[in-house]
Formats: sequence, C-alpha cells, structure tokens
Amino acid sequence: DRNPTDDMQCIDITVGIKELAHENQTVLIYPNPSRDYIQYELPKEFHSIETRIEIYDLSGRIIQRKLSTQNTGMLDLTEVGKGLYIISFTNKSGKNIRSKFSLN
Repeated sequence: DRNPTDDMQCIDITVGIKELAHENQTVLIYPNPSRDYIQYELPKEFHSIETRIEIYDLSGRIIQRKLSTQNTGMLDLTEVGKGLYIISFTNKSGKNIRSKFSLN
C-alpha cells in the first residue's frame, strides 16, 4: 500500500518583483518614506539622456508617468494615496533601474 506523498517533491520557488540592479547603477530616492514628494538622483549613465519615469502601485497600475533629461529632480505626489510604490527609470538606450518608496 503506497502513501500518496511518497512521490511528492519539494521545490523552492521565489516570486515577487524582480530587482534590476546593475553594478554602479543605483538611484537615490529621498525622503523615503515621504508624504507629498520625492526627490531622485540618477547614476551618470542617465545624465543628459531622455529618461522615462514611471511610478507603479503594487498591482502594476501606472500612477504617474513623465519624461526628463535631468539626472536629479523632484516628483509631486500630493495626488497619490498612502502606500508602497515602485519607481522605474528607463533611458533611450533601454537601461532600466527601479526602486521602492512609501508614502505615509
């Protein structure tokens, strides 16, 4: 008589948001957590290059989108509710960096 668990295997699977971190490519987001705005500083690979900035909620819905050629900036988030968000920076050559921030 066989036990149904005799043929079972245990597999570890990790699910979640893929962090895209490249060597020397990090974005500085502050203050974090924030209330009304965040400021950002991009690495030199993004300087003077048109960059698409997108803010997503955790369900993947785009909350805010803009284009910038500045490596530093401030984003007004007064119309965005409290919660955890993902910010994505993609330049014209396709390089992408992401970070998380929260609004209280």
